[in-house]
Amino acid sequence: MRLPKFEYFEAKTIQEACHTLKKLGEKARLMGGGTDLLVSMKQRITTPAVVIGLKKIPETDTILYDSEKGLRVGALATLYEIERSSLVQRNCPMLIQAAGQVASPALRRMGTIGGNLCLDSRCLYYNQSHFWRKSLPVCFKQGGESCNAVRGGNRCYAVYSGDLAPALIAMEAKIRLSDGNQENVIPVEDLFSGNGKSPLTISPHQILTDVIIPPAHQGDGKFLKYRLRESIDFPLVNVAVFVEKAKNGGCESGRIVVGGIDSTPLRMKQAEEILRGGRLEEDVLDRVTKAVLKQVHPVDNTGGSPALRRRMVPVLVREALRQVYKN
Repeated sequence: MRLPKFEYFEAKTIQEACHTLKKLGEKARLMGGGTDLLVSMKQRITTPAVVIGLKKIPETDTILYDSEKGLRVGALATLYEIERSSLVQRNCPMLIQAAGQVASPALRRMGTIGGNLCLDSRCLYYNQSHFWRKSLPVCFKQGGESCNAVRGGNRCYAVYSGDLAPALIAMEAKIRLSDGNQENVIPVEDLFSGNGKSPLTISPHQILTDVIIPPAHQGDGKFLKYRLRESIDFPLVNVAVFVEKAKNGGCESGRIVVGGIDSTPLRMKQAEEILRGGRLEEDVLDRVTKAVLKQVHPVDNTGGSPALRRRMVPVLVREALRQVYKN
């Protein structure tokens, strides 16, 4: 498949990119590494008249660490740079675990942390060629009034398939957004709407500029991913667990986030409450995994059966918790 015709505009500053985006509106799309956008353009899922390149904007790929503020990663830092950063390795190893499982080594040299966070939601019936999509009724994500994955569904169930978001939410990370004039900082968790049709809450005129991860203190995390192939594939399920350990070896607090099964990464809050204040024993693990299983309900809109993906969630959660407590 070939790319449609478009103009390429290379922004020199965040302000210039925001101004151009505001001026062109729906006619423009932002591009960092392009690993997702260019595929969508070939499939005619999106056909922007103008692509605004961000890679030449200075200091947007910087990785810095401050003992009080934590780790700051510029949105244009590539996944390859994150994997090999000594600052990330010392202060946020779970981010490396997640970054290292995205796509393939070649794509990680291009893909960025900002692009991975801002991935559009995906669906087996939507992420196909233009000709393939024309054979089906127009779905919610295409502006229609039906869902091709769930008969009688009253919303878009397209899945958010980013790998970094669950890990960042588990670590209580935040993102900085800019509209060219003002900046605001929000939790990564608030970036997602929960609606597959429009999965991000970010304004059309805002650009994600930084990811900020607070100091880990006594916390330890683990990211696991289940997919059909060892490389390239989006997750069928991914799980991020972050535990702050008490002095007695128990759990002061814990956060469990599951991705790849819904239109937003899901916090397993009932399971987190079971972890809080206790020790990691088999009966606690059993209660945690039962609570997780109650909360996840994938549908048949991606690879792998919904039943298999649902059963894999507690398996990955249990294994992630065990690995955290081995450290």
